[in-house]
Amino acid sequence: AGCAASVRGHLLRNGWQVTTDGCDGAGLNTTAGDIWCFLQDHAPEVTLRPELVEEYDPAKDAMMLACERTLGANADRVAQFLIAQRNGTRAKERNELLTGAACREAACCGSR
Repeated sequence: AGCAASVRGHLLRNGWQVTTDGCDGAGLNTTAGDIWCFLQDHAPEVTLRPELVEEYDPAKDAMMLACERTLGANADRVAQFLIAQRNGTRAKERNELLTGAACREAACCGSR
């Protein structure tokens, strides 16, 4: 599964969004003074209207681009890192520390 499946099938369908609403001061400050963050809406409209996942929106496009430039461009490194560093984490089990480390160290998140 590539970025399209991950972003559309997992993130957007589960209510995750890049937004300037509800950030409460946390997130990325832009030169225009906006603060963007990544939030989950636990009752997203997309659950009632799944076709919304396919509609163009600059924020959705930003999620795709971010995925392609990090996970997509470094998929082999990320896979090898997760295998080497999982320390007993079972398949499909959450491990936020491992996820964060994989993003920073293997997928080069935050390097742009």
